[in-house]
Amino acid sequence: MDEHVYRLWLADFCEALAAFKSSKAVLLLENARGHIMNLENDQLSVEGLPANTTAWYQACYQGIIHCTKCIYKRVMTGKMLVCAEEHAAESPMVTAARLARQIGARHV
Repeated sequence: MDEHVYRLWLADFCEALAAFKSSKAVLLLENARGHIMNLENDQLSVEGLPANTTAWYQACYQGIIHCTKCIYKRVMTGKMLVCAEEHAAESPMVTAARLARQIGARHV
């Protein structure tokens, strides 16, 4: 994520936060190049974690990522198998293109 994308995301996040919560919130971010640290406005205070401490502060981080990837792979594999069974008589190239479109791939 670069700084431009981060600023757009942060503006949307602040709007959603204002609709959800009336008091001020704190957003803790890892030390990434595109993040703007120590930003403060009426709804949000952005603070950064010290360098090279993300894994230490977020002990379950790897477990969450692993579980998310496993669920994603299982769901996508299921969708691909269902689609492959529906179009088993087609040529492999047509089937691959159809699978890519159905699972939301942008480039084939």
